[in-house]
Amino acid sequence: MKTKLILSGTIFALMLSLYACTPASNAPAPELVSVDASYAGKEVEIADGGLLTLTLECNPKIGLEWELKNLSDQNVLKLVNQKFRPPESGDASGSDGQEIWSFKALGTGKSTIYMEYRQPWQRQFPPERTFSLTVVVR
Repeated sequence: MKTKLILSGTIFALMLSLYACTPASNAPAPELVSVDASYAGKEVEIADGGLLTLTLECNPKIGLEWELKNLSDQNVLKLVNQKFRPPESGDASGSDGQEIWSFKALGTGKSTIYMEYRQPWQRQFPPERTFSLTVVVR
């Protein structure tokens, strides 16, 4: 009798520990939408909670860089990361790398991203290029 009780307790504890190791939910990963310069002037949709990644060619060797000038509704979309990626060896695109901007969808609505490509010390002159994208969060 005592052996059965110990065995039952051990099995129960083992099952409980296995249950504790399983993921809390099978919720899907947040939606990831990737865009590049070809999306300039367009509109994209993303799910609430999703991540938008914007990749733009850049040439920092001559001081040109992308600058986020306006994010029209920061209750809808938030900048969460910006990084530089150097070109891969053998890249024939002519760029010196890419800037990768990541935005998180915070809530339903619409927000426009507006960026300028310029040398930061030459603000009195027009930018070399601009980029705008309207993001609809559903």
